Amino acid sequence: MLTVVSNWTFWGASAGQIAVAIITSLIASIVFWFVFDRVPKWFAKKKVQPLIDYDLYQVYMTLFFFLETPFRPSKQTASQFQEELHTGAITQDDFRTFLSTKCLSEEYRKVDERAKNLLPVGKELHEKADEITNTITQLYVFNHYLSADQILLCRQILDAINRYSYDMPAFNVVGKGVVLRPVNPTMSFMSEAFYELYGFYRSLQDYLICSKGRTVFKEYRPYLEYTKVHTLFEQNKLKKVVRLTRNTKNNLLESLRLRALYRLKGADAIRPVLVTFLRQKHTDLVSWRYGFEEMMNDDVIKPILITERSQAEYDEMARCLEKEAAQKEQYRQFAKEMESYYVEKAKNGGNGTVCFEDTDV
Repeated sequence: MLTVVSNWTFWGASAGQIAVAIITSLIASIVFWFVFDRVPKWFAKKKVQPLIDYDLYQVYMTLFFFLETPFRPSKQTASQFQEELHTGAITQDDFRTFLSTKCLSEEYRKVDERAKNLLPVGKELHEKADEITNTITQLYVFNHYLSADQILLCRQILDAINRYSYDMPAFNVVGKGVVLRPVNPTMSFMSEAFYELYGFYRSLQDYLICSKGRTVFKEYRPYLEYTKVHTLFEQNKLKKVVRLTRNTKNNLLESLRLRALYRLKGADAIRPVLVTFLRQKHTDLVSWRYGFEEMMNDDVIKPILITERSQAEYDEMARCLEKEAAQKEQYRQFAKEMESYYVEKAKNGGNGTVCFEDTDV
């Protein structure tokens, strides 16, 4: 007689027992993975993260000096466009215009008479590009602890910064007595790469700003916090600026708070805050001139500045701001003239190179 078993069995085990065995195995596997793989990797990454962040900060700072180069009127003079660079206000057109004042080497200054006004910066850029490349290469030692976005960003920076040669010769001998030279000896052709790098610089800046819990950034934190709030200020997000700086003890942030309150509520509203700020040490008017620039001629603010400091200090601040504004505008006009000159020359002489029979260059 055939007997039908109501509960399905497999090698003597019921379906329920098999399910329990499978679930138990899965739980054991997850626990094993978590304890012997995930947790050790988490602790290892926590130890390595400060090194990663420090290297990324070095890339960020070196990249800033690389990007600042077109905006410096001389090698010994700092750029007056630093705030625009920090806050994302620079455009590709700006890079093209100011790169029109630079060339790769002294050799390019011999291309024509106007080229004598160009500043050779190829060697300087090459050194910074090598420094960034070496730092990123060093970062790859920790590739297991880098996120996919970080690896991609590093590769994009390397691609953009090494896209061009910084020691290309200005003159090439191609035949007996025939030498090729560029129609436009400036570095304006690199504007796209510079603007691309500027985007990567901004991405690095956003990452570093969000890493405020990292002890490696303790000494850099005031600067990064200022950059974050200043960017919001330039975007006219004034209420957010006021909220973020409400209890600040950072003088840089306090100056931005004053400017934001001035725009939001006017001079009368900031009178007590301004007086308190001016009575602190190390707040002479010249040092804080950019913070007072837009309000210094206000009928309410001006007497406070003079009373809390002096007429002489106020006048010195005014002269300094006027001089710097004139220098900045003069440099911008010079850059535009150089750009226009070589654009017109390219139209008349072709887009590539011209040749001439003179090998003595």
